[in-house]
Amino acid sequence: MKFLALLAAFASLASAQISGNPDLYPSETGQLPAGFEWSPKMPAVSSVTGGRIVKVRYGAKILMANGHIWNNIAIIANPCSSLGTCYLTQIQAGLEYADGKNANVDTGAWMHHMVLLHTRSILSGNSIGDTFCAPIWPRRFFASGNERTNVQGPRGYGIRIESSDTWIMIVDLMNDIAEMKIVYPTVTYEIVSGALAIAGMRETQLFWVDITGCGISEYPARSGYYELQTPSMTSPIAGQLVYAGGHVHDGGLRFVMYHNDRVICTAEHIYGRLPEYKSHHGLHISDASVCLQLSGAVRVGDRFRGVAIYNSTKWPQMEHDGSVHNIMGIGNIFVATGKQG
Repeated sequence: MKFLALLAAFASLASAQISGNPDLYPSETGQLPAGFEWSPKMPAVSSVTGGRIVKVRYGAKILMANGHIWNNIAIIANPCSSLGTCYLTQIQAGLEYADGKNANVDTGAWMHHMVLLHTRSILSGNSIGDTFCAPIWPRRFFASGNERTNVQGPRGYGIRIESSDTWIMIVDLMNDIAEMKIVYPTVTYEIVSGALAIAGMRETQLFWVDITGCGISEYPARSGYYELQTPSMTSPIAGQLVYAGGHVHDGGLRFVMYHNDRVICTAEHIYGRLPEYKSHHGLHISDASVCLQLSGAVRVGDRFRGVAIYNSTKWPQMEHDGSVHNIMGIGNIFVATGKQG
């Protein structure tokens, strides 16, 4: 597949200057700061007609002492393979040990990032590719960093999956202590299926803006305060804005997303709100704000871009085995298309 060639090199971009927003601090009580728009955790039971909550534990990953599994790629099972057409209305990534306990930085385990993609046979008459980066990438429909945000749009919207779709997972994991670990990536889905339940559903499509353009998302870290801008990407479809979120690494303050040069979402990042996000290195990103109720029409030819804002003086950047890791700057914007049911 063509996207595998991306794992050989980085794309480079010049930085851009914009004014930042005031920094947010977590409360010592573990509460989120006032005004922080947060995506609630996945519920235990779906409240959506025809919906179910399904948690899938994927295959074991062996992390050697102070080890790093870089962008492991695997074909994974499609959870809708026996359901016909379905919609994913919430998705949340996780990482756990064999006994089901949470694996996070307090015990040395990092879920650096996870990406889910799907492909559809051209023989189906409805083949799909990535919104901005086809044919380099298959269609990306979900991504998570170690903050593990629950991706969910407004009720009645979701990611359409066909039972015959092929699924791909890319996962990047790190062990920060001198002890081997066996961990299991997990994903919890809210799946809506059944002809009556999906009849009123509206499909959303992911617009992925990235400081490396159509690259592999990793960019060499700088020091101090700096800003990195994505290329401007042109929409190939018309639709409606519904939801957005952003991702940066430690050292990052926020990711700002633009539609035709208008700010539509600022994903603020806060550090160390929960004990599991505190390690011997200090505090790490624990939460990223989202924009749950976007509005506005998207037209063919509209432009989308983003800016990642870092300050390594304020928050130390991610280190592993004595060196500073590459950073990321990604915006995930979900647009409702005209497809329904």
